[in-house]
Amino acid sequence: MILLLLALIFPVIRSQFSLYCLAFVFVPGQASLPSWFLQGMEKLQWAALISLFSKICFAIAVVLFIHDPEHTGLFTLFLGLGNLVTGIIASIWLIRHYQLPAVPFRLQQVIGSLKEGWPVTLSNLLMNIMQYGNLFILRLFTNDLVAGYFSVAERIYFSMKQLLTAFSQTIYPSVCQSAIEGREKLQQYFRKVFSPFWLLTVAGSGIVAFLAPFITRFFVQENQEDAIFYLRILCVILPVVCFNIPGSLSLLATHQLKRYFFIYAAGFVLGTLANIILVPLWMAHGTLFAIGITELFITIAVSIALHRMPDKKSLAEQPLR
Repeated sequence: MILLLLALIFPVIRSQFSLYCLAFVFVPGQASLPSWFLQGMEKLQWAALISLFSKICFAIAVVLFIHDPEHTGLFTLFLGLGNLVTGIIASIWLIRHYQLPAVPFRLQQVIGSLKEGWPVTLSNLLMNIMQYGNLFILRLFTNDLVAGYFSVAERIYFSMKQLLTAFSQTIYPSVCQSAIEGREKLQQYFRKVFSPFWLLTVAGSGIVAFLAPFITRFFVQENQEDAIFYLRILCVILPVVCFNIPGSLSLLATHQLKRYFFIYAAGFVLGTLANIILVPLWMAHGTLFAIGITELFITIAVSIALHRMPDKKSLAEQPLR
């Protein structure tokens, strides 16, 4: 419904509506992946294998069926189908492996879960809109060429951010256990585990920034200075994004969901306003500046929340999720 509404409002979407419809397969594909179940069972290695298998299916389909520039739509279609096929196969296997019984669908339970977890649900929604909305706003004020070069750098940046997501999911159970013992124990855990990872993130970002001309040339087939500059600035932003992991996980682990939501909601509003103001003035450079402002704000806000956490007694009384 939202896609149809956007197509009615924005001509740029309406002119490529068939492409958007093919890309829409990604929505049920992403929803079918049982990552939530594997995270709850602390089987993240299985989640990684499922993600890898979906990417392999996608790559095989691209190699077999995409041979001409006119096949652009198939690329987006295969991206969703890879997840959809993998999700269905993985769900069937998990049902059999764990002998999960069928349970009746109750709308009241779904509504109850949404009411209980609305801060996290809305925060995740806002983060996704914020992540993909940058390119959308950029395209509204510029053209396909500018948006295309920026998209190349942004996709590489998103791939790097996936490592941060995987790290966050991996350490989250340990963060919950450390939170039970108090703020000091939590900070000790982050100094021990997170600090080396952050240094690796800085080093990796530096390597990608140095190799940016070679990496972008693989996608653009030319030495495009704009795409190189975009990627290097995003490599500077990535360590800032990484630095919000301790504060964000701590807020979730101690069930401070409303504070978590308000921080990301404020970041969403700030990022949207920054894009609307800066993109018409500086085009893609304005988008980069808006991303940097937003991520810096979120990192500072969650870091302050981490240092203001209750003592051991108060923290232990928080219901952990």
